[in-house]
Amino acid sequence: MNRLHVLIVEGDPFFAEIFLLWISHIPSVGRVTRIPCWKDSKNVATTVSSVLVRAEYLPKNGEFPKSLFERNSFERLVVLGQGDRLKNLEKIPGCTITHLITPIDRNDLLYALGLKWAALPTATEQVLTEKERMVVCMAVKGNSLKEMADELACTVSTVQSYKQRAMTKLGVSHLADLSVIAAAKGWRHCPCRKVNQIQLNEKP
Repeated sequence: MNRLHVLIVEGDPFFAEIFLLWISHIPSVGRVTRIPCWKDSKNVATTVSSVLVRAEYLPKNGEFPKSLFERNSFERLVVLGQGDRLKNLEKIPGCTITHLITPIDRNDLLYALGLKWAALPTATEQVLTEKERMVVCMAVKGNSLKEMADELACTVSTVQSYKQRAMTKLGVSHLADLSVIAAAKGWRHCPCRKVNQIQLNEKP
């Protein structure tokens, strides 16, 4: 099976982390490269098959770096959101351009990129218990330990235990990282995830 190389052009670290979490563990993806702007594309290796970019990070004049396209045969370009730069978006020979109007979720994005994923956790992924996930959701929303303990009808030390176990399972040590993962998994509100899968799910 040919492994795909996905290029993410994203200047906002928060969005970049979410996109990386959504894409990097897909079996058909062999490599994911993230650059903050198009001028850095000169450092991107060849064999890029798909590109993901938010509308605000499209080239201002609608023209993509020619050197990047000379070295790669893009099959898909996925543009998220809206903006004035879409007006100048040029067609790319042999490339399918998909424009996703937010709100979207992970399934929408993977479908547009032509990727498939398994809903079940991988062999190395540890599943959170219901209480652990509830604590994660409340923690990233800013609830205090006492507020979480009152909600779960348990002690503060028990809440701390749930939180620590959840972070260990998810492989994070900081609340900021926990917040990104919670958004990527749909456990909390994400700025790029608001609702509308009809466009992609409809068959022609």
